[in-house]
Amino acid sequence: MAFFDAINQIIHCNVMYCGPAMSGKTASIRQIARYHTEQQRLIHPIQHYATEAFRFISCSVLGQQQIGDWQLHLHCLGQQGVAMEHTFTNEWISIADAVVFVVDSQHDKLQSNIIALKNVAKMQQQNQRTFRKLPFVLQYNKRDMSHIIPIETLQRFLNPLDWEYVETNAYQGSTEAIVAALNTLETRLITYLKQDVLQSLARFIRLTE
Repeated sequence: MAFFDAINQIIHCNVMYCGPAMSGKTASIRQIARYHTEQQRLIHPIQHYATEAFRFISCSVLGQQQIGDWQLHLHCLGQQGVAMEHTFTNEWISIADAVVFVVDSQHDKLQSNIIALKNVAKMQQQNQRTFRKLPFVLQYNKRDMSHIIPIETLQRFLNPLDWEYVETNAYQGSTEAIVAALNTLETRLITYLKQDVLQSLARFIRLTE
């Protein structure tokens, strides 16, 4: 759930980078941090932290858009290195306000992508949240590798709700494409906040348009 800082007029939102192991979640967050550092829009630099079972990476950036006079702070988080379909934590996904789902486009990874996506949906339902309303963008990663899954196949198996998608290569490709995925998600997030969150909070906070 987004956190509203009424004193400083900031809306804090958690953007989760999800996907199967080694799909490019960590590389994407590193690229996001690098780009926003150059643009002087980085709030908190790359941080690493761990529990007994999991390792995480995060950074925080200033959103490209505002809601009235309120700024968005996007806290980008990703679980490092482990296979989400086997070890992803319900508690971790429960705090997501929006999701960038990083797809591994390699030809032998389709099933891993499907399992990971189903688990995101399952965990949202377990937390009594509507998966269809969750701001969501697909990042079809590793598109410059050989033996990749065609976009048409990825769309058929991974995009039942017609989410927007961006083609990327998080390791050596264009940073702009990875940033574009986050910006696209931010637009969906703002729409979601206006329609499903802010109406219920209107009696407590005032947003000037």
